Amino acid sequence: MPVLRYSLLRLAALLASFGLFYLIGMRGWPWLIVSVLVAGAVSYLTLRGQRDAAVGSLAARAAAVDDPVRGQDEDAEDAALDALDAAEQRPVTQQVPPTPTTPPPGPGDTQEPRV
Repeated sequence: MPVLRYSLLRLAALLASFGLFYLIGMRGWPWLIVSVLVAGAVSYLTLRGQRDAAVGSLAARAAAVDDPVRGQDEDAEDAALDALDAAEQRPVTQQVPPTPTTPPPGPGDTQEPRV
């Protein structure tokens, strides 16, 4: 909720800035650019508490995602996968050498193979 509140307050500052500069007669690109810059400065200077609350809310949410709760199921699955990995690392007793193959001729390949 703090993120929504901060976003709405910033939007209100932007709309107020648009309205103020429109009323004093600014039009076109300068009106938009100056309005955005002034709204950004006003929100930076006056909305520090709301910004800190929004950042704290987002940080708490990120910490909850980064630190999931592990249960017995996950531990048992990890142990089973480790046992499978250890069993697959045994040496192979018989290896079959690869057989050389030549690629089949492609369309338009009329050149005789070189000897």
